[in-house]
Order: sequence, then structure tokens, then C-alpha cells
Amino acid sequence: MPQASHCSNLPVICGVGQCDYKMATYNISEMEEALENASSIVLSDIRGTFKEFFEEISKNNFKSEILKQNSFIEIYDLTDHASHENVFYGQGLYVIFTNHEIGENKCILRLDEEVVAIYRGECFTVKRRIESHLFNEKYQNSYEKRKTEKLNAGKKFSEPFYGACIKVDPQKSGINIDKPEYSSSKWKVLVLKMSGSSSPIRKQAELAFDDVFTKPVASRD
Repeated sequence: MPQASHCSNLPVICGVGQCDYKMATYNISEMEEALENASSIVLSDIRGTFKEFFEEISKNNFKSEILKQNSFIEIYDLTDHASHENVFYGQGLYVIFTNHEIGENKCILRLDEEVVAIYRGECFTVKRRIESHLFNEKYQNSYEKRKTEKLNAGKKFSEPFYGACIKVDPQKSGINIDKPEYSSSKWKVLVLKMSGSSSPIRKQAELAFDDVFTKPVASRD
């Protein structure tokens, strides 16, 4: 009676007096390609979902009183730094609107038929980001104050600094809408709240916004 092969549980080719093992292999390149393709499909689907969202809310001609009924949306009239205190703090997409003249703007989105979208962005901390864009001097001062207080107390300071801000003037990053140059204009911010979201998801919202409304003039990414 033949003896059982010691390699009987493995894929083998048995010859006379020996067993040739079939080498187990895998292909990392194929795995990476499959992962990339799967990620591209998922991101495309997410972008499509946001595109449908923007198209749906556009049906009301972007009236604040109607948009505010949506629990995902917040709209703020900004005049001075104090008016910025109530802005949503967490993760989201934000759109800056104004009637201030800053040149040719291909973006078609208007809010309340009086201000046009000039910038859209995404951030982990929307409130701080809006402050950096529109109250840049106060943002820089408050950032340095928070940093100094933390470090002097012997604590770690890990808050990111937002240095690349809206450029109404292409040569200058950030503006101060509470200063005479801008204070006579109207400024509004729409926030699409996305609590718990990652940056890749929020970036798909940015791309979907551009698909529907065209990229605003001051979004120079």
C-alpha cells in the first residue's frame, strides 16, 4: 500500500522519489492597481452624490431663507470680527460670497440675487479658516497668542497655521473685510457641514461644486 505523501495538503507535482512544491506568489502591482481603481470608483460616486445635492438645492434659486431649512447648511452675514464668532467650527465645505468687484468671475452661483460666490474651500476647522481668509490680521494675531499661551504653559501646540488664503489681490494672501477697503461691500459665507468627514471626501464636494457652478474666481488651486 503506497505511503501518504508528506506534502499531500499542498498543491504539488509529485515525481519519482520527490515532490516539487508549487511556489505561492502574489503581485503587489496588481493589488495596488486594483485598489487605485476601486478608490477612483468610490471617489467618483461621492463626487456624483455631491453634484446631485448641489443641483437639488439650486432649484430654489439659492434663497437664504429656504437654504437655511436644510440641516446641513449654515449661512452667515459677516461684517466685523464679532460676527464671525457664530460660524460653524467643525469640518465642512465653505463658500464665500460678496458683491465686491474683483474681476472676471466665471462662477454662476449667486446668493439671494445680491452676492456672487468668489471662493470655495474645505477644511477641518471651518471657523478658523474663514477667519484666516476674511479677518486675516486678527487671525494671525490670535494664532500667535494661542501658540504663546500653550508653549508658555509647557503644553504642546499642534494647531495648523493657514498661511495660504483668499487672494482678492493676487499679490496678497488674505483680506480684512472690517477695513474700509472692503467694509462697504456685503460678505456672506455658506457652510456645508460635514462633521466626521475626511479631506478626500470634502475635496470631492469641491470638485462637484465646480462641476455645477464653475470654479469661483478667487479659488486659485
